[in-house]
Amino acid sequence: VLDAMVENGVDRMVFASSNHAVGMYNAADEHDPEKMTLADAEPVRADAPMRPDSFYGVSKVACEGLTDLYATRHGLDVVNLRIGWYMSAEDLESNTGDDVEPEKARFARSTWLSPRDCRDVHRKAALSDLSESPVTVNAVSRNDDRYFSLTETMQAIGYEPRDNSAEVLDG
Repeated sequence: VLDAMVENGVDRMVFASSNHAVGMYNAADEHDPEKMTLADAEPVRADAPMRPDSFYGVSKVACEGLTDLYATRHGLDVVNLRIGWYMSAEDLESNTGDDVEPEKARFARSTWLSPRDCRDVHRKAALSDLSESPVTVNAVSRNDDRYFSLTETMQAIGYEPRDNSAEVLDG
């Protein structure tokens, strides 16, 4: 895809990376990355060192490396979106119910990316003027429990999330 972009003069790549590229931060169980610690969560900035939690996470780290190479070598504008857990409100409710382990429910609440916010962050990534490239940013909703920093996302691409897992679950 990157070679085809260069050959065809396409200058913007929005890469769907994943929170799993840094998923070992705040993991309650290194063998089950979707169990989050119930203790105070460590904030994870977009520039935090890579800590993949699975082979899937490793693949995302490798792809972020490729986008960096092509941004540097060929001048592509690249936004790597470290996407949280994309779910509808109904799926969020089913992944945080009383029958769900507390560590898994907290992971769902903290990493939730609503469909509306997912659309918005992708639109911003595709259309915003970039001050540097590549840019790697976190893509989650405005969740009260979130530990993925959105500061860099707001600054780099102007993303302003509107949804919050707490409001969906408590509202």
